[in-house]
Amino acid sequence: MSSAPGLESGLRILEILRELEEASFLQLKQQLDLSPASLSRYLKTLSNNECVEKNERQHYVLGRTWRRLQSSLTETHFEPIIATALEDVSSTLGITSLWIRIINGNMICQHKRTVPEGLAMQDVGSERTDYMIHPWGFLFLASQKEDYRRFLIENASVSPLFHDYRPPSEVLLHYISEAENEGISDDLGTIFPHVRRIAVPILREGKMVAAIAVGMIGTTFPEDRIQNIKSCLQNKSHQIMKLGV
Repeated sequence: MSSAPGLESGLRILEILRELEEASFLQLKQQLDLSPASLSRYLKTLSNNECVEKNERQHYVLGRTWRRLQSSLTETHFEPIIATALEDVSSTLGITSLWIRIINGNMICQHKRTVPEGLAMQDVGSERTDYMIHPWGFLFLASQKEDYRRFLIENASVSPLFHDYRPPSEVLLHYISEAENEGISDDLGTIFPHVRRIAVPILREGKMVAAIAVGMIGTTFPEDRIQNIKSCLQNKSHQIMKLGV
């Protein structure tokens, strides 16, 4: 018998959520040899410490504390690679670049290289779920199964400040389809006035875990410049994925 059954059960809950990404109370109970009362007690303790939380489906997922730990470990190991990649993208193209991490459905801006007088875009450290107004959000939606994607679109939060920028359903579906088919997302400058953004996914074992994105002031550019930007982003994405980020 374990000398610390509570700790062992808590760690097992976290392990299950890491493997499944989300689980209902019943799913957790089925995988653990715990009474409903004990499971409730452990989940409450984990929730109070922000190790687990509930998502829009009222399923349990890994919480803010775990995300911060995961981000910290990832950044510690790969920060030089990511920082160098963004520096190369921004200096080569002369535009702002971002590293967007996807953790439990949250789009977290972990790194940003802002070119002087360039576009700021998402703030470092911010967590967003307004997938419908960002190219990296289109990529994330494209990576989801249809029923879950529909749920995210219907329930994802969009700040009142940006509500009017949400594209019509048919336009959104076009962007998602394009992201799915081409593996890159270009909003063509149709979401925010005078701003064009392009993003490529970072995949691990076929799952989207991050994105590299760029933004530029203006909406119309020579086609050869746009192709150069897309090629640069795709090449950088392939380089990073080879390193196992």
